[in-house]
Amino acid sequence: MIVKQYIGVDMAKATFDACFGDSQSVKTFPNTTSGITRLFRCIGKEQPSGETARSSIYIGVESTSHYHLLLCMRAKEQGYTPVLINPLVTNKYSQRNIRKTNTDTIDARIIRYCAMQGEGYPFTQTAADITLKNLIRDREYLAKLHWILTMRQSSADFKSFAIQQDIPSMSADILVLTKQKMKETERMIRQYRTEEQKLLQTIPGVGPLTAATCIAEIGDIAKFQKPKHLIAFIGIDPKVHQSGSSIDKYRRISKRGSTILRTRLYNAASVAVLRPNQFYTYFHKKKDQGKPYRVALVATMNKMARVIHAVWMNNAPYQEPTTII
Repeated sequence: MIVKQYIGVDMAKATFDACFGDSQSVKTFPNTTSGITRLFRCIGKEQPSGETARSSIYIGVESTSHYHLLLCMRAKEQGYTPVLINPLVTNKYSQRNIRKTNTDTIDARIIRYCAMQGEGYPFTQTAADITLKNLIRDREYLAKLHWILTMRQSSADFKSFAIQQDIPSMSADILVLTKQKMKETERMIRQYRTEEQKLLQTIPGVGPLTAATCIAEIGDIAKFQKPKHLIAFIGIDPKVHQSGSSIDKYRRISKRGSTILRTRLYNAASVAVLRPNQFYTYFHKKKDQGKPYRVALVATMNKMARVIHAVWMNNAPYQEPTTII
């Protein structure tokens, strides 16, 4: 019987700290290919060898921008099991530690402990997944830039009209370019995991960009055994925080996870409730219960996430239920 082994890695831009066990000192490596190779050598000395044994070695890493990517990709190639952990989770465990300890030495230990407690998700991304995610982020950036330039151009046009004289502005030329680049990016996005994109678009309110964003940000739906796990990943689960006898009438959502995905889901729910379907019925049911618009819409987002989970997991197009709860 192979026993699972856990390693905690505290990742930074230039270096990372690795904790191999409770009684072992934390070691520092450069965040480079050679540094990661040195880490694997250390693992080989301290852990059993063999392909089967390697898969039982879990390397817990905080999801920190893109700095964790090199280690996770190389670890997966070597047969290890890298596990991504949300920094909010490690911070929660860190706050429980009442001892005054040097942060540089304890972070890797906390990450290891989180991995041992089953926190996080196995890193399963491929080169295509990473490319799609980057394209989604690029498209989001271009959309924001386009909006800013539109506002600047509108301001310049109004001022020109007021002074009856043209004001030189570069915004108009750049607007044409950003619109062109958005279209090019959207064409490239449609080339990745096309069948899954089409599948998710059968859900009311879910358009091409929402479907692609779900795939890019979620990756493998199979890592979420239950809908509530997906809801927590998106960050639309209730944020439970009460002090004394205080009661939060409308509990806030946790907002952990991808902001882009939450925004897309919010927009999808906003569109879905405009015409008859189960989301329309559910939204108005919440409104009839006295819920404010945003609270009712967030509840609808929660329901939509459950539908996305079901459609994606079952690999079956959306069908309107005969009975809506």
